[in-house]
Amino acid sequence: MSERARLEEQTRRNLDGMGLEREGQIDRAVELYEQSIAEGFEGDWPYGRLVAYYERQQRWGDAERVLQRAIEVFKASKRRTPEDRRATLKAFRGRLRLVQKGARGAAP
Repeated sequence: MSERARLEEQTRRNLDGMGLEREGQIDRAVELYEQSIAEGFEGDWPYGRLVAYYERQQRWGDAERVLQRAIEVFKASKRRTPEDRRATLKAFRGRLRLVQKGARGAAP
């Protein structure tokens, strides 16, 4: 599959996830977003949606895993400008600190 075809497929999948969320099919949307991040999608939508979902569920380990993956993907990104990459990484790292703080606060 070409890079363009892969990007189009991932984008379609994320749009489908948005639709599923609107319909209340959150578990199915999560599956689609997880597939996108596993493939290293270079847009921040599926990462942010998954982190928000996992935070609501207090699934801190999953939220941290998603953020670590986002940092890995965006660090290696060739599609974004250096400035955009730095800003995105800063946002994900800040969110990771908050998730880790939440996890510590939730620990018995």
